Amino acid sequence: MKRKIFRDLAFFMIGFGVLIGIIFPFFSVALGIPTSYVMTPLFILSCITAGIFVGAFNIFLSRKIIGKKIKTLAQKMTYVEKLIQERANSNDSTTCNDENCLIPVDSDDEIGESAKAFNSLVKSLSSSHQMEADIKSFNHAIASSLDLESLCRISLDKLILQSQAAGGLIIIEKRGDLEIVASRGIEKDGSILKNEIVWRVLKTNIPELIRFPKDIVLDGVIATFRPLELLFIPIVYKDVSLGMILLASIDSFPNQTSDNLSVFIGGMALALRNAVTHSQLQELAANDPLTNIFNRRFGMLRLQEEFGRAVRLSLPIAVLMADIDFFKSVNDTYGHLVGDRVLIQIAQLAKK
Repeated sequence: MKRKIFRDLAFFMIGFGVLIGIIFPFFSVALGIPTSYVMTPLFILSCITAGIFVGAFNIFLSRKIIGKKIKTLAQKMTYVEKLIQERANSNDSTTCNDENCLIPVDSDDEIGESAKAFNSLVKSLSSSHQMEADIKSFNHAIASSLDLESLCRISLDKLILQSQAAGGLIIIEKRGDLEIVASRGIEKDGSILKNEIVWRVLKTNIPELIRFPKDIVLDGVIATFRPLELLFIPIVYKDVSLGMILLASIDSFPNQTSDNLSVFIGGMALALRNAVTHSQLQELAANDPLTNIFNRRFGMLRLQEEFGRAVRLSLPIAVLMADIDFFKSVNDTYGHLVGDRVLIQIAQLAKK
């Protein structure tokens, strides 16, 4: 009986109609209608027939109105289930929109509440799928770059888009100093590096959300603006702070922004660590540790490249060599520490 709700409903409604048809003649007698008129087989049969007709008509209305809504709910559930299966099999990032997945809520009863709950579930599922797709896209974009500045620019653009911020910047710790590596919508003003909030976030590795800040003014590319909210998020790799991200919004940040961004920043921290290590290795391989200018090995590689280019394009090539006169006497007279200072000063002059 309980496997088919409308069959149950038909059984009870028609049964109730038959019961009313049987009772109605006795009710009519109680109202004063002569027994000779109502207590006849034809009248009793007519009442039972009318009860059956009313019950059947109620079933028809139920199927037409309630059944249609339940069928719509079932069809939407089936469609969403199909989308989930297709996504699992093909890694497709297709999400539901208002037209093809959500159910119109046009009543305040239990069916309307069911539609609201279903729509809320679909929106949460769609948001989760979109977040997963964004994370994959973000990780793919940053994984392909080992250049520190390029990596930070790509990351900042993605994070600003994800958080709906108006602007932002990325601060990285390099050789013990803080440096603004990427900025969008905000000028690279070094005064921000001295702010106590920046240092507190870097020290505690705890994000902070500041509303209506009184001690920070961010200069925009076109005009100075005071944001409604500032979000400071540390970039942490294995409990070590690599830097931080500052996002500025002229409106309130959406709920759970910090938690959502932490998923992106986790992957960014690993890529950033790789980029910093790569940059350090490149500097160690190409730079002289004393003078911080290109070393002989790097110079010979560049000379080979330029020589090959000159041969291919039939271009002239020139090499300038310089010597430091009496440098040995400087070392012998004043010591090697003074000689190192002389080398550093001459290297800086040559770079200029």
